[in-house]
Amino acid sequence: PIVTRAVAAGDPGGAVAYLQDVLTDPMMQSPSVYALAAELPVDRHSDALALLEQGAEQYPTNARIAVAKARVERLSGDPVAAEATLAPLVSANAADPLLANAYALALLAQARIDEARAVLEAAAGRSATVRFNLASAMLESGLAREAAAELAPDMTAEQRDPEVWALYGAALAGAGNVTGARSALEQALALNPDQALAVQTLRRLDEQ
Repeated sequence: PIVTRAVAAGDPGGAVAYLQDVLTDPMMQSPSVYALAAELPVDRHSDALALLEQGAEQYPTNARIAVAKARVERLSGDPVAAEATLAPLVSANAADPLLANAYALALLAQARIDEARAVLEAAAGRSATVRFNLASAMLESGLAREAAAELAPDMTAEQRDPEVWALYGAALAGAGNVTGARSALEQALALNPDQALAVQTLRRLDEQ
């Protein structure tokens, strides 16, 4: 998309101008186009929010726009606003995994771990998948130690999912457990030599 390319090229102003221009055309005013505003960098989040608020007015029950708007609010340092954006939609559709994950991120940003877990369980039940998703959200929210603890019960000899090992390794690395992180990341790469998170995290540990 043009927005992504403009941001990558260091031209966020051009990305904003492009979106503003495109969205003057009623035929282009779709949820997917409005949601592109979430790709704008932090210093253009006021522009992103203005566009996403326009989208929310047109599509008040659209999950994609709500998730995009909540992401911008959360990354702008206002997880309470992100929670408020998502709460009505989550209440209406608690089983939607996209909404549940975004809502969990907003709650984790406020250190409300038990509530985040309950939201994800409402969407997917009690399962290893929920623990993985919660740990991933924790790690994204800077709660590396908590993410590692969430995954720990699943890290047995029977665990054969390289993504789980990679996430566990990244969480351990974030928590400062370098030896444990290396072991987990090497296990991930033994299962899948191209596992991106494991490769990136090991490279970062080597650089340190």
